[in-house]
Amino acid sequence: MRAWLLIFWEIVRWRSGPRDLPASAALLRWTVVGYLLTSWLQAALVYGLSNAHWLALGDLVLTVAVSVVCLLPSRWPRVPQTLAAVLGAGALLSLPMSGLLLLRPEGAAHSFSALLTMVSLPLLVWSGLVMARILSQAMDKSLALGVGITLIYFSLSYWLLTPLSQRMGG
Repeated sequence: MRAWLLIFWEIVRWRSGPRDLPASAALLRWTVVGYLLTSWLQAALVYGLSNAHWLALGDLVLTVAVSVVCLLPSRWPRVPQTLAAVLGAGALLSLPMSGLLLLRPEGAAHSFSALLTMVSLPLLVWSGLVMARILSQAMDKSLALGVGITLIYFSLSYWLLTPLSQRMGG
């Protein structure tokens, strides 16, 4: 387990990639669980506990779908490693974001919320760049294409999950 965490740390730091992960069903299961937990934590902190599980599940489904579609049809054998890399790095990068959300007091002043947004923006950008790099390496394509796909992913996530959170009372 510790060795896997170190590989994800290296992926986040751009020193490793999905090819450095084993094509392991156990690793994939652990990354799914870790991603769901960290996604649930963020959804609970932003939208409340009541429907955080649906938002976390929706986020997981969208992340998996985009990653798998990128690898169809010629890169299918890379799916387990790519998913593990995307989900594991995503879970790891969401921990500092969750920490920032925990710092936000109830009814925080607008200036404090703006400060947290400014601090969290580089984390969001870094997370997107890490996902872009993982996908570009898995597809053997340029980083620019990975960035484009990641921007589509972020747009889809906003377009699909924001209305879901609003319908659920978030």
